[in-house]
Amino acid sequence: MSPRDDSALAAQLALLRSLRDKSRLTEDEYRAELAALGVSPDAAAGTATQIGRQIKVAGNYYAGGPSPASSPTLDADTALSRYLRHIIEANRRLQLQGIRSTADAGLVSIELEEIILHLG
Repeated sequence: MSPRDDSALAAQLALLRSLRDKSRLTEDEYRAELAALGVSPDAAAGTATQIGRQIKVAGNYYAGGPSPASSPTLDADTALSRYLRHIIEANRRLQLQGIRSTADAGLVSIELEEIILHLG
């Protein structure tokens, strides 16, 4: 939009606000006129939400997230323990693809403890 178009639109919006404030336009008529101009009611009122900060997300990585100083840190042993518990829980069952249970028609899975041989 050129500056001339911007000023003409601003003048039209000011006139519409004035007519609405003087009760010459109902709220519905005011919104219809805004829609005809291609302006949202929030933008016309100056209450449109503005984005203050953009956060880029890729997978589980958040660029621009909380600073390391504000995040609680764990000692290495606790972090390793939690990580290993998570990995074990997420991978403790082997799903047998293509074999279905007759009881619930779901895939059959076997606990890895049942099929892994301990050599030690």
